[in-house]
Amino acid sequence: MIGAWAMLYGLFAVDWVHGITVLEPSKNESRTEVLILIYGMHYSTFQLQALSFTAPGFEAGVRLVNRQYDSSLSFRTVYVENSSVLRCEDTGAYFDNVSEFYYRHRTPSQIIVLFYCGCDANPIFGQLGREWDMLVVNTGSVHSSLRDRTSSPSTIALGPLQFEIYGSTTRLILEKFGWTSIAYVYDTSGRLPFHSLVFQRIRLHLKETVPHIQLVPFRANASEIRQAPYSSILRQITKFTRIIFVSGAHPLIRSLVVRENTPNMWDQLIPDGSFNLVSLQQT
Repeated sequence: MIGAWAMLYGLFAVDWVHGITVLEPSKNESRTEVLILIYGMHYSTFQLQALSFTAPGFEAGVRLVNRQYDSSLSFRTVYVENSSVLRCEDTGAYFDNVSEFYYRHRTPSQIIVLFYCGCDANPIFGQLGREWDMLVVNTGSVHSSLRDRTSSPSTIALGPLQFEIYGSTTRLILEKFGWTSIAYVYDTSGRLPFHSLVFQRIRLHLKETVPHIQLVPFRANASEIRQAPYSSILRQITKFTRIIFVSGAHPLIRSLVVRENTPNMWDQLIPDGSFNLVSLQQT
Protein backbone atom coordinates (compact mmCIF):
# COMPACT_ATOMS: atom_id res chain seq x y z
CA MET A 1 0.00 0.00 0.00
CA ILE A 2 2.80 2.40 0.90
CA GLY A 3 4.55 1.57 -2.35
CA ALA A 4 1.42 2.38 -4.33
CA TRP A 5 1.12 5.83 -2.70
CA ALA A 6 4.81 6.49 -3.33
CA MET A 7 4.36 5.65 -7.02
CA LEU A 8 1.45 8.08 -7.31
CA TYR A 9 3.52 10.85 -5.76
CA GLY A 10 6.34 10.13 -8.20
CA LEU A 11 4.02 10.77 -11.16
CA PHE A 12 3.36 14.34 -10.11
CA ALA A 13 5.74 17.07 -11.29
CA VAL A 14 5.80 18.90 -7.97
CA ASP A 15 8.34 21.51 -6.95
CA TRP A 16 8.39 22.22 -3.19
CA VAL A 17 9.49 25.82 -2.70
CA HIS A 18 9.40 27.51 0.71
CA GLY A 19 6.42 25.48 1.83
CA ILE A 20 4.43 26.15 -1.35
CA THR A 21 3.98 23.56 -4.10
CA VAL A 22 3.92 25.20 -7.52
CA LEU A 23 3.41 23.33 -10.79
CA GLU A 24 4.56 24.59 -14.16
CA PRO A 25 2.22 27.22 -15.69
CA SER A 26 -0.14 26.28 -18.50
CA LYS A 27 1.33 26.43 -22.01
CA ASN A 28 -2.03 27.34 -23.54
CA GLU A 29 -2.28 31.05 -22.78
CA SER A 30 -5.75 31.36 -24.36
CA ARG A 31 -7.38 29.41 -21.54
CA THR A 32 -8.35 30.91 -18.19
CA GLU A 33 -6.15 29.53 -15.46
CA VAL A 34 -7.80 28.25 -12.30
CA LEU A 35 -5.56 27.64 -9.30
CA ILE A 36 -6.74 24.95 -6.91
CA LEU A 37 -5.15 26.21 -3.70
CA ILE A 38 -5.07 23.37 -1.17
CA TYR A 39 -4.50 24.01 2.52
CA GLY A 40 -4.74 21.62 5.43
CA MET A 41 -2.87 19.32 7.77
CA HIS A 42 0.58 18.39 6.55
CA TYR A 43 0.67 14.86 7.96
CA SER A 44 -1.20 12.82 10.54
CA THR A 45 -1.15 9.12 11.32
CA PHE A 46 -4.60 9.43 12.86
CA GLN A 47 -6.51 11.48 10.27
CA LEU A 48 -6.91 10.45 6.65
CA GLN A 49 -7.80 14.00 5.56
CA ALA A 50 -4.14 15.07 5.95
CA LEU A 51 -2.47 16.25 2.72
CA SER A 52 -0.09 13.29 2.83
CA PHE A 53 -3.08 11.06 2.04
CA THR A 54 -5.40 13.33 0.03
CA ALA A 55 -2.91 14.82 -2.47
CA PRO A 56 -3.16 11.91 -4.97
CA GLY A 57 -6.94 12.34 -5.04
CA PHE A 58 -6.64 16.06 -5.80
CA GLU A 59 -4.17 15.38 -8.59
CA ALA A 60 -6.42 12.76 -10.15
CA GLY A 61 -9.37 15.14 -9.96
CA VAL A 62 -7.47 18.01 -11.58
CA ARG A 63 -6.37 15.77 -14.45
CA LEU A 64 -9.98 14.78 -15.01
CA VAL A 65 -11.38 18.34 -15.13
CA ASN A 66 -8.50 19.45 -17.35
CA ARG A 67 -9.61 16.86 -19.91
CA GLN A 68 -13.26 17.92 -19.62
CA TYR A 69 -12.63 21.69 -19.93
CA ASP A 70 -9.54 21.61 -22.12
CA SER A 71 -10.84 24.24 -24.54
CA SER A 72 -11.60 26.98 -22.02
CA LEU A 73 -10.03 26.36 -18.60
CA SER A 74 -6.70 25.20 -17.27
CA PHE A 75 -6.62 23.81 -13.72
CA ARG A 76 -3.54 23.26 -11.62
CA THR A 77 -2.91 22.48 -7.98
CA VAL A 78 -0.96 24.56 -5.52
CA TYR A 79 -0.29 23.08 -2.08
CA VAL A 80 0.20 25.52 0.77
CA GLU A 81 1.81 23.25 3.33
CA ASN A 82 3.66 23.67 6.57
CA SER A 83 5.25 20.81 8.48
CA SER A 84 4.02 22.36 11.74
CA VAL A 85 0.35 21.96 10.76
CA LEU A 86 -0.41 18.56 12.28
CA ARG A 87 -3.93 19.20 13.65
CA CYS A 88 -6.98 21.14 12.56
CA GLU A 89 -6.28 23.62 15.35
CA ASP A 90 -2.92 24.44 13.72
CA THR A 91 -4.42 25.54 10.41
CA GLY A 92 -5.64 28.83 11.88
CA ALA A 93 -2.23 29.64 13.38
CA TYR A 94 -0.48 29.26 10.01
CA PHE A 95 -3.17 30.73 7.77
CA ASP A 96 -0.81 33.57 6.88
CA ASN A 97 0.85 31.08 4.48
CA VAL A 98 -2.30 31.34 2.37
CA SER A 99 -2.16 35.13 2.57
CA GLU A 100 1.48 35.09 1.46
CA PHE A 101 0.63 33.12 -1.64
CA TYR A 102 -2.31 35.38 -2.50
CA TYR A 103 -0.31 38.60 -2.30
CA ARG A 104 3.09 37.43 -3.58
CA HIS A 105 2.60 34.56 -6.01
CA ARG A 106 -0.73 34.96 -7.81
CA THR A 107 -1.40 37.04 -10.91
CA PRO A 108 -4.52 39.20 -11.44
CA SER A 109 -5.73 37.02 -14.30
CA GLN A 110 -5.88 33.86 -12.23
CA ILE A 111 -9.02 32.47 -10.60
CA ILE A 112 -8.35 30.94 -7.19
CA VAL A 113 -10.39 28.26 -5.46
CA LEU A 114 -9.24 27.44 -1.94
CA PHE A 115 -9.81 23.91 -0.67
CA TYR A 116 -9.67 23.68 3.11
CA CYS A 117 -9.19 19.98 3.72
CA GLY A 118 -10.90 17.88 6.33
CA CYS A 119 -11.24 20.49 9.09
CA ASP A 120 -14.30 22.33 10.33
CA ALA A 121 -15.26 25.93 9.62
CA ASN A 122 -12.67 28.64 10.20
CA PRO A 123 -14.06 32.12 11.08
CA ILE A 124 -11.82 33.71 8.47
CA PHE A 125 -13.76 32.06 5.63
CA GLY A 126 -16.47 34.67 5.75
CA GLN A 127 -14.00 37.42 4.85
CA LEU A 128 -12.36 35.75 1.85
CA GLY A 129 -15.14 36.50 -0.62
CA ARG A 130 -15.33 40.17 0.37
CA GLU A 131 -11.62 40.92 0.57
CA TRP A 132 -9.92 38.39 -1.69
CA ASP A 133 -12.46 37.52 -4.37
CA MET A 134 -11.82 33.85 -3.64
CA LEU A 135 -14.17 30.87 -3.56
CA VAL A 136 -13.60 28.59 -0.55
CA VAL A 137 -14.51 24.90 -0.62
CA ASN A 138 -14.57 23.20 2.77
CA THR A 139 -14.34 19.39 2.91
CA GLY A 140 -14.72 19.07 6.67
CA SER A 141 -17.83 18.45 8.73
CA VAL A 142 -20.82 20.50 7.63
CA HIS A 143 -21.53 23.30 10.11
CA SER A 144 -24.50 25.63 9.95
CA SER A 145 -22.24 28.69 9.75
CA LEU A 146 -21.02 27.60 6.32
CA ARG A 147 -24.58 27.67 5.01
CA ASP A 148 -25.18 31.22 6.20
CA ARG A 149 -24.94 33.32 3.04
CA THR A 150 -24.60 36.51 5.07
CA SER A 151 -21.55 35.47 7.09
CA SER A 152 -20.06 33.08 4.50
CA PRO A 153 -21.11 34.31 1.03
CA SER A 154 -18.27 32.60 -0.83
CA THR A 155 -18.03 29.25 0.97
CA ILE A 156 -19.19 25.85 -0.26
CA ALA A 157 -19.35 22.89 2.15
CA LEU A 158 -18.70 19.47 0.59
CA GLY A 159 -18.50 17.51 3.83
CA PRO A 160 -20.87 14.52 3.76
CA LEU A 161 -21.62 14.67 7.47
CA GLN A 162 -25.03 15.57 8.77
CA PHE A 163 -24.90 14.83 12.48
CA GLU A 164 -28.65 14.29 12.68
CA ILE A 165 -28.18 11.10 10.65
CA TYR A 166 -26.12 9.58 13.44
CA GLY A 167 -28.81 10.28 15.99
CA SER A 168 -31.65 8.78 13.94
CA THR A 169 -29.56 5.81 12.84
CA THR A 170 -28.59 5.02 16.43
CA ARG A 171 -32.24 5.15 17.48
CA LEU A 172 -33.25 2.80 14.67
CA ILE A 173 -30.53 0.33 15.64
CA LEU A 174 -31.65 0.36 19.27
CA GLU A 175 -35.29 -0.12 18.30
CA LYS A 176 -34.52 -2.93 15.86
CA PHE A 177 -32.68 -5.04 18.44
CA GLY A 178 -34.67 -3.95 21.47
CA TRP A 179 -31.67 -2.46 23.25
CA THR A 180 -32.59 -0.14 26.11
CA SER A 181 -29.22 0.42 27.81
CA ILE A 182 -25.96 1.25 26.01
CA ALA A 183 -22.47 2.46 26.86
CA TYR A 184 -20.96 5.13 24.62
CA VAL A 185 -17.15 5.43 24.55
CA TYR A 186 -15.81 8.41 22.61
CA ASP A 187 -12.51 10.18 22.02
CA THR A 188 -11.98 13.48 23.85
CA SER A 189 -8.39 14.10 22.75
CA GLY A 190 -9.42 17.00 20.51
CA ARG A 191 -7.70 15.59 17.45
CA LEU A 192 -11.04 15.52 15.67
CA PRO A 193 -14.15 17.40 16.90
CA PHE A 194 -16.33 14.85 15.11
CA HIS A 195 -16.50 12.39 18.00
CA SER A 196 -17.70 14.87 20.62
CA LEU A 197 -20.12 16.54 18.20
CA VAL A 198 -21.68 13.23 17.18
CA PHE A 199 -22.08 12.15 20.79
CA GLN A 200 -23.89 15.39 21.65
CA ARG A 201 -26.21 14.94 18.65
CA ILE A 202 -26.98 11.31 19.52
CA ARG A 203 -27.62 12.11 23.17
CA LEU A 204 -30.01 14.95 22.30
CA HIS A 205 -31.83 12.91 19.67
CA LEU A 206 -32.38 9.94 22.00
CA LYS A 207 -33.55 12.26 24.78
CA GLU A 208 -36.12 13.84 22.45
CA THR A 209 -37.38 10.66 20.78
CA VAL A 210 -36.80 7.69 23.13
CA PRO A 211 -36.24 9.13 26.62
CA HIS A 212 -36.50 5.68 28.23
CA ILE A 213 -33.18 4.63 26.64
CA GLN A 214 -30.25 4.64 29.08
CA LEU A 215 -27.18 6.18 27.43
CA VAL A 216 -24.06 6.22 29.63
CA PRO A 217 -21.03 8.10 28.24
CA PHE A 218 -17.39 7.12 28.86
CA ARG A 219 -14.70 9.60 27.83
CA ALA A 220 -11.35 8.29 26.57
CA ASN A 221 -8.33 10.33 25.48
CA ALA A 222 -6.87 8.62 22.41
CA SER A 223 -3.67 10.69 22.70
CA GLU A 224 -2.92 8.93 25.96
CA ILE A 225 -3.58 5.39 24.85
CA ARG A 226 -1.05 3.74 27.13
CA GLN A 227 -2.26 5.60 30.21
CA ALA A 228 -5.98 5.51 29.47
CA PRO A 229 -7.95 3.32 31.93
CA TYR A 230 -9.56 1.08 29.34
CA SER A 231 -9.68 -1.90 31.69
CA SER A 232 -11.54 0.20 34.25
CA ILE A 233 -13.95 1.48 31.58
CA LEU A 234 -14.74 -2.04 30.45
CA ARG A 235 -15.37 -3.22 33.99
CA GLN A 236 -17.80 -0.35 34.59
CA ILE A 237 -19.60 -1.00 31.31
CA THR A 238 -20.12 -4.71 31.85
CA LYS A 239 -21.87 -4.03 35.15
CA PHE A 240 -24.96 -2.65 33.40
CA THR A 241 -24.84 -3.46 29.65
CA ARG A 242 -23.28 -5.53 26.91
CA ILE A 243 -23.99 -2.98 24.17
CA ILE A 244 -20.98 -0.75 23.51
CA PHE A 245 -20.85 2.11 21.00
CA VAL A 246 -17.33 3.39 20.24
CA SER A 247 -16.53 6.66 18.45
CA GLY A 248 -12.84 7.36 18.05
CA ALA A 249 -9.70 6.91 15.99
CA HIS A 250 -8.58 3.39 15.18
CA PRO A 251 -5.89 3.32 17.92
CA LEU A 252 -8.59 3.89 20.55
CA ILE A 253 -10.72 1.06 19.22
CA ARG A 254 -7.75 -1.30 18.96
CA SER A 255 -6.74 -0.51 22.53
CA LEU A 256 -10.25 -1.01 23.79
CA VAL A 257 -10.95 -4.25 21.95
CA VAL A 258 -7.58 -5.87 21.30
CA ARG A 259 -4.95 -4.70 23.76
CA GLU A 260 -7.25 -4.91 26.76
CA ASN A 261 -8.25 -8.41 25.71
CA THR A 262 -4.99 -9.74 27.14
CA PRO A 263 -4.88 -11.79 29.17
CA ASN A 264 -8.44 -12.84 28.27
CA MET A 265 -9.98 -9.58 29.48
CA TRP A 266 -13.28 -10.07 27.67
CA ASP A 267 -13.52 -13.71 28.80
CA GLN A 268 -13.16 -12.61 32.40
CA LEU A 269 -15.71 -9.81 32.15
CA ILE A 270 -18.23 -11.59 29.93
CA PRO A 271 -17.83 -15.37 30.35
CA ASP A 272 -20.39 -16.30 27.68
CA GLY A 273 -18.88 -13.89 25.14
CA SER A 274 -22.22 -12.22 24.48
CA PHE A 275 -21.62 -8.54 23.75
CA ASN A 276 -22.17 -6.14 20.86
CA LEU A 277 -19.66 -3.52 19.74
CA VAL A 278 -20.78 -0.76 17.34
CA SER A 279 -18.12 1.56 15.88
CA LEU A 280 -18.99 5.05 14.59
CA GLN A 281 -16.51 6.57 12.16
CA GLN A 282 -16.31 9.72 10.08
CA THR A 283 -16.57 8.76 6.41
